[in-house]
Order: sequence, then structure tokens, then C-alpha cells
Amino acid sequence: MSVKEIIARIKEEGEKEIQKVREYYESRVKEIQKKQDDEQKKFYDVEMEKIDKDKAEIKRGILLSAKLEQRKIILKAKRDMINKVFDKVKNDFQNIVGKEKYYKFLNDKISKIVDDGDIVYLCSSDVKEFGAKLKKDLKKKVEIKESNIFAGFLVEKKDFNYNSTIEALLASKIEEFEKMVGTKLNVL
Repeated sequence: MSVKEIIARIKEEGEKEIQKVREYYESRVKEIQKKQDDEQKKFYDVEMEKIDKDKAEIKRGILLSAKLEQRKIILKAKRDMINKVFDKVKNDFQNIVGKEKYYKFLNDKISKIVDDGDIVYLCSSDVKEFGAKLKKDLKKKVEIKESNIFAGFLVEKKDFNYNSTIEALLASKIEEFEKMVGTKLNVL
């Protein structure tokens, strides 16, 4: 074997070795790239899933908030309607019920409560319209005075007071009316 042949053989074996090393590192690079691509894809899929969940949560939150706001608006409208009805009743009670029924209400309720020496408070229009007749019909020695109420009466006794003003009577029924109106409007 000549020197040329030896050099050619060494060169050939060197090239084979270089090719093996190159192939080894190229396959390693491909493996690493594939692994990194798989990790990127997995990361992307996980992040997209998180984003989809977040979007769904945000959408759900917005819907819940909108439904809550809608319910608040309906409840406010319901309360406003009830308050308007109560204001109308409070301000125009005598006309709504009728003078005779209203007087009968005053006379019946007050006669059950009062004793001699009690003070009965009425609104100024009721004192003018019914004061004298009421004092006569009660058959008790009571004093009738004007008060700043819309309708109904207050009775002042020595130990305690009775409040049967239209405001107090309506206030005691407001919850019942709210439930009734809410049921009719399908909001409760």
C-alpha cells in the first residue's frame, strides 16, 4: 500500500466519520426541533384552551351582569309604580274611598280606641269636614286637633299613641303589594 493509498483511505475514512458525525448531529437537531415544535404546539394548545375558558368566563360574567342590571331596572320600575299608586292613594284617599265610607272608617276605628280625655289628630280638611260630627258621634269626651297628615288619624293617650294614618297603613302593606305586583309582572 502506497502512501497515496493510505492518504486516500484516511481521507475516505475521515469523510465517512465526518458524514456519520454530521448525520448524528443533523438527526439530533431534527429531534430537538421536533421536540421543541411539539412543546410549542402543546403550549399553544394549552394557552388557546385557557383563552377560550377566559372568554367563556368573561362572556358569562357580562351576561350575569346584564341580567342583574335588567332585574334591578325591573325592580326599580316596580317600586316606582307602587310608590306612584301609594302617593295617589295617600293624596286622594277620601275621593277614592268616598266621603261616607271614609267617615265610617274614621268613626268605627276611633270609637274602638278612644277613651275620655284622649286627643284625636286629623288632617285639616278632615277636621273641617268631619270634626264636629265625629266629636258628637264618638260619645266620649275627646279633643280633636289638626295634624300634618294626609288622611287617617292619630290617637294620643296618656301612656301611648295609635297611628292609623294612611301613611302608616300603606307602609305596613307595602311588602305585600310589592310581592303581588312582582308576581303579576313575573319578576318574583
